[in-house]
Amino acid sequence: MSLGEIPDMDTIELEGKIEEIDRGRIAVGQDVLVKIDALPELTMTAKLNVISPLAEVTMNEFPPTRNFRASANILHPDKRLRAGMNGGMDIVVNRIAKAISIPARALFTRAGNPVVYVRQGGSYRPVEVKVEARNPDELAISGVAAGTTVALKDMAKEGAKK
Repeated sequence: MSLGEIPDMDTIELEGKIEEIDRGRIAVGQDVLVKIDALPELTMTAKLNVISPLAEVTMNEFPPTRNFRASANILHPDKRLRAGMNGGMDIVVNRIAKAISIPARALFTRAGNPVVYVRQGGSYRPVEVKVEARNPDELAISGVAAGTTVALKDMAKEGAKK
């Protein structure tokens, strides 16, 4: 009778779901960046090792979603990791050299063009940017220097309220 199980932390994997719309852009062997909820300061590298060939349909939402299960081997696991910890993985589809990354909510539209509000002294001014790539959480842009502080609110609307 077994009383317990001691996992081999050198072979730890992270399992996740891939949305159907993203399935065509990824393949086994791609690089993965792993973030663990309990260790927010830590980003580990991994390799995608399994993608389910069948989609799982979720019927408890509307519209129903279709996801594929995937798992990634963490290449150099941190000693603080424990089996059962929650986290997330970003699959690297494309690398953009020297990209400037901003939160997705820091991009606004002004006269039909994408802008960010850059801090200049005690105020913010709009600066037109070019969106190089995007995901739901962040954007890669060009048109501002690295280290620039941008607003997370539409400062044109904020100015109109004052």
